[in-house]
Amino acid sequence: MDPYVSAFVRYDYGSLNDLAKSALTLSSASLGFYVAFVDKVVDASKAPIIVHRYLDKAFYSLICAVGFCVIALIANCWALSSLGLSSSKPEQNLLYLPNARNILFFGRGFLLFGSGCYLYSLSTLFPAKIRVTKSLRDYGRD
Repeated sequence: MDPYVSAFVRYDYGSLNDLAKSALTLSSASLGFYVAFVDKVVDASKAPIIVHRYLDKAFYSLICAVGFCVIALIANCWALSSLGLSSSKPEQNLLYLPNARNILFFGRGFLLFGSGCYLYSLSTLFPAKIRVTKSLRDYGRD
C-alpha cells in the first residue's frame, strides 16, 4: 500500500471514526436519559409554557445531534470505500485520495454540527430546570 494512503487510513480515517462513534454514543445516551427522566426533572403539569419550549428545543437538538453523528459515520465509511482499496492495482489508490479527503472534510463538518446540537441541547435544559424551580418558589406551588 502507498505510504500516503496508509497514512490516510491510519490517521485521518481513524480519528474521525473514533470521534464520530464517541459523539454518537454520548448523544444517544443523553437522548435516552432525556426521554426516561425528563418528567422527573421537570413537572410538566406545573411548568410554565416557556419551559415546554426549552424542553422541545433540547429534544429536537438531541435528535439532530444523533442524526449528524450518523451522517458523519456514513461519510467516514464512504471515504474509505472511495479509496478503492480492494482494487487489483494499488497505484490507482493514490488517484482517489483527494476525493476521500474531501468526503472526510464533509464528515467532519457534520460531526461539528452534531457536537453543536448536543451542546445547544445542554444549554437549553439547564434554563428549563432553573425557570421551573424559580417559578415554583415565586408562586408558592409545590
